[in-house]
Amino acid sequence: MKFTETNVKKIKPPAAKADHWEPDDKTPGFGIRFRNGGAGIYGIRYGIGGRDRRLAFQPVSKVKLADARAWARRQFVEIGEGVDPAVERAKAAVQNGVHIPDLVDAFVEEMSRNGRSQDYIERTKQYLNGTERSPYFRPLHKIPLAQIDRATVGEHIECIVKENGKIAASRGRAALSVFFGWAIAEAKYGVEYNPVENTKKYQSRKRDHFLEPEEIVAVWNACGDDDYGDIVRLLILTAARRDQIGQLDRKTELKLDQSDVPVLDRLISLPARVGRSKNKERFLIPLSKQAIAILQKRKAREGSDFVFGEGAGGFSGWSKCKTALDERLGDKVRPWVLHDLRRTFDRLGQDVCKIPPHIADALLNHVGVARSGVRGHYNFAEYLDDKREAMQKWGDYVVSLIRDKGAGSVPNTRPTHDQRPGTDH
Repeated sequence: MKFTETNVKKIKPPAAKADHWEPDDKTPGFGIRFRNGGAGIYGIRYGIGGRDRRLAFQPVSKVKLADARAWARRQFVEIGEGVDPAVERAKAAVQNGVHIPDLVDAFVEEMSRNGRSQDYIERTKQYLNGTERSPYFRPLHKIPLAQIDRATVGEHIECIVKENGKIAASRGRAALSVFFGWAIAEAKYGVEYNPVENTKKYQSRKRDHFLEPEEIVAVWNACGDDDYGDIVRLLILTAARRDQIGQLDRKTELKLDQSDVPVLDRLISLPARVGRSKNKERFLIPLSKQAIAILQKRKAREGSDFVFGEGAGGFSGWSKCKTALDERLGDKVRPWVLHDLRRTFDRLGQDVCKIPPHIADALLNHVGVARSGVRGHYNFAEYLDDKREAMQKWGDYVVSLIRDKGAGSVPNTRPTHDQRPGTDH
């Protein structure tokens, strides 16, 4: 394809290819590279000293095609004189002393712009910077970015396995890989390949754990009357992911009051972006009377639109609060994580409340059988009425468990002033 200023903005890589090169017919060796579904980056492919090399320039969205072609021609002049521009760039990066700590803030800003949750960002920073409890990848700070190689990364991943376990190693590896992918895309730090690629992966054990009814009651009753307690109870009632509740925005995502579109009242409406909706489509979570009762008692926070948390941000401190909850539970519940509540809803919601599988999938924000394969190209139904009915069945079931099996606090679900929940005069 002959590139033009217009068509380069429209070029897309094949869906099945993780690494795609689109050449420019006008300038041999010059083209656009797409990696792992990311944005296109101008670059060149060339051979020197018997080796095939690639050199990235800038993202297509940031520079003009004419400037990118001019850059490519300059590189090919150097190559013709026996100079490897990739080597020269790496040397310059080493001389400039670019290290991981120098770039973390810029990387964090990019993650924020891309809609990553604050909790995800904080965990990523911990792996890159290290913490008081573990250095994670802090030892790499002494090495210029362009000199960090696969063997060094692999060695430090092994250290994380020994000190923190395989799950931490797996997550830390992923964080470092995303960081290097970003540094490569920026095309100005001398990083030409991702040293995390082809290092050993540590797969965490596939979880199949769910809570039994009496365990749901124990967790509900052990929840404190604070932010975390309300969040956990809402996770039980909504089957949402923890950040979808912990980072809930009162102003843009919580729809409790009567509006011009009544069908969109009494629900959580999450935007189609990373960190809020797993499948990157708008996700509507209808709220049961029990969930509404919990949310209605939450007062607006001064200086923040988030329902939960302190200061300007959303909720944080997950690990500390979960540890305290587990201490209160003692041996009443087998080892569990918050995500198990989603699996619990999927099992008991279908077995006990008789929620149809495709509605359970929709409530879990899963694609499911009803929207997979060919049907996925046609089926864009949100099943809102069916989801609302299912959520109320589930809320009633949870409350019945608490009343039958324990003397826990049950939300007051009676509407005031003879109105439906969530409306005001």
